[in-house]
Amino acid sequence: MGNKLKQNCLDCNIRLTTKNRVNNPHSRGWRLCKKCVNIRQRKHYQKPDRKKIHKKQQRIQCLRKRYGLTLEQYDLMFAEQSGKCFICDEIETQQLYGVVRRLAVDHNHKTNKVRKLLCHRCNRTLGSADDNINLLSEMIKYLKEN
Repeated sequence: MGNKLKQNCLDCNIRLTTKNRVNNPHSRGWRLCKKCVNIRQRKHYQKPDRKKIHKKQQRIQCLRKRYGLTLEQYDLMFAEQSGKCFICDEIETQQLYGVVRRLAVDHNHKTNKVRKLLCHRCNRTLGSADDNINLLSEMIKYLKEN
């Protein structure tokens, strides 16, 4: 234990103490002082394309894990539907954090089979009805009568 405290920071070469070293032995900064860890983290997260790259990687993983789709397959479906919802035939207008949402991947929750791309409103409506055809028919009947 004494050897660990007799180390110097790899970046600024100051003696590491219990007060200035990073507390987590599993972190990459174990041999760095807190100040140097903060500097490295700021540099890492200030890279201009970092957020875009991270978002794209998350999107690729989400499509693959949830639906078994590649980004290319999603883009092909999007192009085949001309960027419009399959049900209402309109482009997505719903916004999330000031950005227009992407079309949602509609899928059968029992078989996990991908169906089509839907706008948020249509996808939410189907989800609320639990894909129950009888319930949706009753809703249509109600709307026609009233």
